Amino acid sequence: MPSFLNWQRSIDEIGYHSKGKILNAYNFNVPQNRERIFLVSVRNDIKGHFNFPESGKLDCYEQDCNIEDLLDDNVNEEYYFPQEEVIKYF
Repeated sequence: MPSFLNWQRSIDEIGYHSKGKILNAYNFNVPQNRERIFLVSVRNDIKGHFNFPESGKLDCYEQDCNIEDLLDDNVNEEYYFPQEEVIKYF
């Protein structure tokens, strides 16, 4: 964390206003529990404020959830291995 704070201080010293926050992908409808720190820096001469998004819950958070509930219904075939290719690797 000291390196992060030094980096944030350096960015602020060259004319930016920075806001940092730890976000977890799980809280934004992503079926993974991954915490990451984000730093958003905006030049001081730019008006306005940046606000991090509010977290949400998975659509199936309160009920039993399986992987099929989270996958897209239509996915381009170029993202799939043909079955014979998958068998070859096993």
